[in-house]
Amino acid sequence: MGDVVQVSLFRWVVFALGISGFSTQAWAQRADDNAVAAADDAFGTTVGNETIGLYDARNARGFNPQQSGNVRIEGMYFDRPSTGPGDVLVDRLFSGFTVRVGVNALTFPFPAPSAIVDIRLRKPMDKQVTSVVATYGPYDQTSIEVDTQVPVIPGKLSIGGGIEHTRYVSDMKSDADDNSYAGLARFTPAESVELVGFWGRAIRRNSESMPFIFVGGDYLPPDQTRGVPLAQEWNQWEQHDSNYGAVGRAVLNSNWTLRAGLFRATYDRRKDHTTFFNNTQPDGTTDVVFQKLLPIVIKTLSGEVQAQGVYTTGDFRHTVYLMGRGRELSRSSGGSAQVTYGIANINSMPQVAEPTWVHALQGLDSANQITGGAQYVGQWRNVGDLNIGIQKTKYDRTLTHPVNGNSFRRQTPWLYNGSLSVKATKDLTIFTSYTKGLEDGGSTPQNARNRGEAVPATLTKQAELGFMYAIAPGLRMNGALFQISKPFFERDTTNLYTVVGDLRQRGAELSFTGSPLPGLNIVAGGVILQPRVTGPLVDQGLLGSVPPGRDESTARLDVQYGPSNWNGISLEGQLEFNDRGFGNTLNRADIPARAVLNMGVRYRFKVYGASANIRARVQNVTNTYSWDLQGGNNLFFQYLPQRRFTINLAADF
Repeated sequence: MGDVVQVSLFRWVVFALGISGFSTQAWAQRADDNAVAAADDAFGTTVGNETIGLYDARNARGFNPQQSGNVRIEGMYFDRPSTGPGDVLVDRLFSGFTVRVGVNALTFPFPAPSAIVDIRLRKPMDKQVTSVVATYGPYDQTSIEVDTQVPVIPGKLSIGGGIEHTRYVSDMKSDADDNSYAGLARFTPAESVELVGFWGRAIRRNSESMPFIFVGGDYLPPDQTRGVPLAQEWNQWEQHDSNYGAVGRAVLNSNWTLRAGLFRATYDRRKDHTTFFNNTQPDGTTDVVFQKLLPIVIKTLSGEVQAQGVYTTGDFRHTVYLMGRGRELSRSSGGSAQVTYGIANINSMPQVAEPTWVHALQGLDSANQITGGAQYVGQWRNVGDLNIGIQKTKYDRTLTHPVNGNSFRRQTPWLYNGSLSVKATKDLTIFTSYTKGLEDGGSTPQNARNRGEAVPATLTKQAELGFMYAIAPGLRMNGALFQISKPFFERDTTNLYTVVGDLRQRGAELSFTGSPLPGLNIVAGGVILQPRVTGPLVDQGLLGSVPPGRDESTARLDVQYGPSNWNGISLEGQLEFNDRGFGNTLNRADIPARAVLNMGVRYRFKVYGASANIRARVQNVTNTYSWDLQGGNNLFFQYLPQRRFTINLAADF
């Protein structure tokens, strides 16, 4: 199988390079990828393979934006299922995304707590170019990517596509074979009309599942020897993700523009084995439980139609949005089988034979949601902006199970948002906003009594007060105080994952970006969180008031320096700090503060007329050791990866 993949990949690369030879003009795609240079703030930017920022697509202000219905593809609503450690985005289709919070989310229509993940398609444009990216590291990981775009009818029709093969290697020496493919077409029959269609597929095979570590008391796991394989040879994970759909835009007249998007996402998990290290003791002894899930398929169909009307009179600009969106979701649930192995040590778990499995019956979770809304944005030049929106949504959730029975729930809330921003001075803008949203809860954790079941949707509320200050040309600072309120889910005293109280999360975030000196780019930011849980279990001392897995503060500094007289060479450094957090629900196991330093160098050059970029990085330079909590609803311990080296070469032909 590996030889076939390599031969097919080689042929594809030769084909891509061959068609690029017909190009007379080159348009840089991947050689110019640079997240630090592209970032407007410190809250999350991804360009190609580079990601920086305090937040990402799964974590913003302590919550998951995709569960809040806040993922957009080219501005259109996209239902990205929450799948835990898996994913349903084929990255060959996308050039990057931005996490928008605070001032950078104010003008986005129909937001919800906590942030907007704004995804950009890798649109094929009117200049022919082929990009190749080859990567070695970290560890013994290897990867090659090829993307190309070809104008078929200049100014009218362009097509593009990409392919990637990665031999993935983790810090625990687990490995996997990743392959992804994508195709896109962009059709512009007139200057006022654009239609982009796309299809992509990503496959992970031969993936070894790492153990989930849970402690048995008020302490952290004992130190593990990093880089030691711990997976059982039969502990395999295999998944197939696919995305396809289309987005379109049509200018109807001088005032109105119509936009639409329709998206299909499929997550097909064909193999799923897990090892649990339960009740782990300070000496490393642990209760080992093996688990296997039946194949799970999650499918979503989502889309949006949006009309935008713009009217300008003097210093006033009025924008009206009319929106209709919907989604359908079907998701397998349950079907697990568990076998108790016995006592072992987390540092010396032996290889054992795969047990005989007896699976529970699977159920089906389906959801349908239809939403309509209107929004008004009023802008007064050099004075301020007013943004008011309202939505009515109908959300139906049906759970079908052969043993637990069937259930149906319908929610029809009104959702709304509003914001006001004022230019206090020429350089200072202050704003306030309030947003109410409906959040999908995903699935219950695998260590709960009701593992694999659907979590009900809940109403969330967000209020914030913030500012943006232009320090100097090219230098900007912005920040906000915010509070998000929602029901809190956790395992109760019977190990049932359910609502156990209310969560109020207050925070303060700050971002500084810009280029204070020629050749110097800085992206710096920090966030302080104060999450608090209230409810009967907290009052009884059975649950701590601070949810685990949330650091009290996080800060990140990204710096790049490469003046023009360095002839394409630049140095880079990243310093990330995470303050202390709690490792269990009783707030008695402290995860200490930790700082990680990454350093690197890149060199931009041209060879035979092609733009190229070579980048080398060392991550965790000081080899800091620390534990962290991972997993969303299913929190488990994982150590911080050790010092590692990566080098990649990108070229545009």
